[in-house]
Amino acid sequence: MPIIKEDPYTGPIDNPHISYSSESKGGKITKVIANLESYESGKYTKLGRNLKRIERLEAGIKKLKEETKAQTKEMIADLFHAEDAAHTRVVDTVSFIFHLTKNPEPTTTHQYSKILEALEQHLTPELVVMLEKLKAEFSNTVTKSPSLKATDKRVGESIVAEGVWDDIKKKVRGFMDKFTAWIKGYDAKLDKLKAMAGVNESMDEAMPLPVKQKPDLNRVYAA
Repeated sequence: MPIIKEDPYTGPIDNPHISYSSESKGGKITKVIANLESYESGKYTKLGRNLKRIERLEAGIKKLKEETKAQTKEMIADLFHAEDAAHTRVVDTVSFIFHLTKNPEPTTTHQYSKILEALEQHLTPELVVMLEKLKAEFSNTVTKSPSLKATDKRVGESIVAEGVWDDIKKKVRGFMDKFTAWIKGYDAKLDKLKAMAGVNESMDEAMPLPVKQKPDLNRVYAA
């Protein structure tokens, strides 16, 4: 059935920068369209750009989170034996405690919707009726919000944030390198601080504290 564009549709806003149209299929309107120009178009263009930018940032943050978690898991696993993967591994630092659960065993999932579709082909008419009754009895009605998608009409501007994503990755990798180096050198630094504290304690015991002298009042008054 071809989609027919119609002009008679009238929108609720009377504005010279807003025109309306519609699309119909089978004699029923399936889509209503508001065509914007001038400052009216600018307002929604700004919204669209914000949405696309947020989508790119969300994708970058998701990827960054996955990479950081994977690297952290590897670093924690390096502290233990390979067979310790059967246990929960805990890393206790000065500021954080990391818990890495035991490696999960493989699990089997079932695609019940496809199983039912295949089963219906082999059921008798009576069992098909019974199956439909069971579906109706154990089904839930869910009300969802309408979906929103913003499409950038400008060619070549849909992937703008790649450079930003590269900068984020460089900063995070630099941070992880510094974090790894800090972990490796932490024990040595701690021993050095303990040794310095021991030297200071011995010096304090050997050298008595100076006695605070009272000021010479004659000199004060003379001045």
